Amino acid sequence: MGLRLRLLVVVFVVLGIPNLGALRATEAAPADAFTRTWMRTDEPVASGEVARTWIWGDAVSENMRESYVESPQGMRDVRYFDKSRMEITHPDAPDDGLWYVTNGLLVVEMITGRQQAGDDRFYQRIPAEINVAGDQGFANGPTYATFRPLADLSEYQQKPADRGEGIIIERIDRSGLVTSDIRLASENVATAFYDTVTSHNIAAPFWEFMNSEGLVNVGGEYTVDRLFIDPFYATGRPVIEPYWSDVVVGGTEQLVLIQCFERRCLTYTPGNPEGWKVEAGNVGQHYHQWAHKGPAPVDGQIMFLRNGHNMATDTHYTDIYLMNVDWSEEICLTCDFEPTVRGAIWSPDGSQIAFTGGRTSDLYVMNADGSDLRMVVATAGDFTWSPDGTQLAFSRPISERNSQIFVVGADGQNERQLTDVPPQEQQFGHAPISASFAPDWSPDGTQIAFANEGRTVFLTWVAGIYTVNVDGSDLTEVIPQDRAYAAPQWSPDGSQILFYRPQTAGREVMGGSIYVVDVATGEDSMVELTGDNATYPDPGVWSPDGLSVAVAMTPSIVYSGEAPTTGTRGIHLIDPVTLERTQITRFGSEPAWSPDGEYLTFTLSSEGWWYIDPPLIVLTDVAGTSQWIVTANGYGAQWRPGAIDG
Repeated sequence: MGLRLRLLVVVFVVLGIPNLGALRATEAAPADAFTRTWMRTDEPVASGEVARTWIWGDAVSENMRESYVESPQGMRDVRYFDKSRMEITHPDAPDDGLWYVTNGLLVVEMITGRQQAGDDRFYQRIPAEINVAGDQGFANGPTYATFRPLADLSEYQQKPADRGEGIIIERIDRSGLVTSDIRLASENVATAFYDTVTSHNIAAPFWEFMNSEGLVNVGGEYTVDRLFIDPFYATGRPVIEPYWSDVVVGGTEQLVLIQCFERRCLTYTPGNPEGWKVEAGNVGQHYHQWAHKGPAPVDGQIMFLRNGHNMATDTHYTDIYLMNVDWSEEICLTCDFEPTVRGAIWSPDGSQIAFTGGRTSDLYVMNADGSDLRMVVATAGDFTWSPDGTQLAFSRPISERNSQIFVVGADGQNERQLTDVPPQEQQFGHAPISASFAPDWSPDGTQIAFANEGRTVFLTWVAGIYTVNVDGSDLTEVIPQDRAYAAPQWSPDGSQILFYRPQTAGREVMGGSIYVVDVATGEDSMVELTGDNATYPDPGVWSPDGLSVAVAMTPSIVYSGEAPTTGTRGIHLIDPVTLERTQITRFGSEPAWSPDGEYLTFTLSSEGWWYIDPPLIVLTDVAGTSQWIVTANGYGAQWRPGAIDG
């Protein structure tokens, strides 16, 4: 079988991410223009002539060149400072002393994760989980990603009304929860200007700062002038409302008013001395850290799926890919396999991959490098490996309304029917049904858990959870068919089964909950993990040590004003004993654990108005403190079994 091997020599090109900063500008003109722009507002501060906040701050980088489609040779000159990034997109344009040097929409890019590389070219990255204000490493203040549901980026977003000179009492936390705190009225901070372009109110301290005058350096001479010839030149237009938040600054928690604009985030700290109450956040420093982040310093491989479209035949297909999480290698395992792939699972030792494909969903097995591809059985539904990797269990229909669980050797030999759950009579004269699906092999290899849909109640499907010995004996109903239960998954020690209960209307899934049950005691020990404060969870995934369950779900959060009524969909870790829940990402679905339990991958795709196509596969540490893009086109990642090194 032929393989298509692609070495990721130029990583940024493969990932669809622009080449950031590999080249330095050599012309003197950009450096002169950058220096002139910096000196106008910041040289008086640096020389001690005036005490006020920095507009640009210290340089984070030397002059660099970054990709931008409309610039000559597709590269433009930039320089990063603490507070922003200066850029010259059109060096041949007249130097008007103001818009010749611009500062990018860095805040918008970090909030949305859409990195701009041209007027109409964007690359999807991960929204920045970097604290907007205060010290980094403290989990109490909002990040740029916090503001994604609140930023005015969609025609469907409700626009805030003009508040006039309304007192600001809204508070936001890191999760994005917005509350009204009447105690904040004592700060006596109001809104002062309503921007009709983005439909956001600007807080009075920020509007005053944007229109302020002070000592500036023009051509080496000091004079008093407006700090910004245009009030929106440095900041851009507001993208969120102003919010109070508690952030850690210099190791001390302080109350700070935060408002993000297209180019800057401004903060107002009542306790600061005059001249420093309003400050610009370190947007340039944060963006440089976010945009120049390299691959994850983690060893290991993932298998994932990628969709494609044959333009000549107008057909869509799915292939299996294998790649290292550090971007070093990507291999298409099924690009020479004509039928489209439906789903794939690693063998327990990581030496083989089983998958279904084709019109009739046939079951195939191949080696981990794509060699020795062979069909095991024709027509298979859900499937799972035996712990020793010698057999596969799968579901298959035996008649129109009857499907059962089968077992076959990985070499395609010794196929046998394992279950024979009898069809049950239905309401309203419908034909009997018995649909067994979602088999999962116990860790000790002695039993198989599966779900069975045996009846409908008022046209809504219901299913129970069962176990059966591998010889077909001792069929046991663990969870009865009183509701819809699905996706059983054994705990690593084999004592519990994790399963999913979708909330259905007819045959449409409207939401769901995650449960665990002790196999020995059954229904009486059933515990709900997700609780009432979650909607639309995916079926959970046990951690390798069985001490945690990773679930993708949307927590229900009550917001005020123009904000959403639910939180963003993200990855949560739940302790199955204490039910303690920790959200480690505010986005994503399809979590998958690394073999050592220290990392997870997840899929970042379409969420509401936030549309990502193709989807990303993202890596996060288990604490949720660091995230990396693994590939810019893929989903359904699974780690190759075996040890990894951090």
